[in-house]
Amino acid sequence: MLQLKFIPKKKFILGGSRGGMEMFLALERSSFLQNYFDKAISLSGPMDLSTTIRLRHDMKNMFVRDFGLLLDENAAEWLARRSPINHCSNLRKDLPLLIIQGTEDHRTHLDHGRNMVAELLRLGNDITYWEIKGATHCLGNQKNRMKLMVDWLEKP
Repeated sequence: MLQLKFIPKKKFILGGSRGGMEMFLALERSSFLQNYFDKAISLSGPMDLSTTIRLRHDMKNMFVRDFGLLLDENAAEWLARRSPINHCSNLRKDLPLLIIQGTEDHRTHLDHGRNMVAELLRLGNDITYWEIKGATHCLGNQKNRMKLMVDWLEKP
């Protein structure tokens, strides 16, 4: 059984799937949150919604139906506001970030993490990227997924 050691002086944030996207958006919009947390992890988070629209027609249809995306009218503005990749310059450079993706994730394409990492590296952010071979969405088929993340969080 994995035992977690909680260090009251250290605060971490973890977002899985849409939560990973929302975590980045919250951090990018709030310097308070960036300074509150010591490390952040995005697990299978969609970072570039233009990739989602290009590769997942079901999601594109849902964005149109439920979230106000009008492909011929407001797509650029809609994507600019909602895609974390467009706001990387707002992140604190020394906030340790970990992006994790599985190579067998059929919900969040690897381009999300790869493109986000490239942008963060270009900007000089403290970024770690793990691509877990054979892993599914949110590493659902990986029994050691929590240990992997805890080990990274506890590393100085």
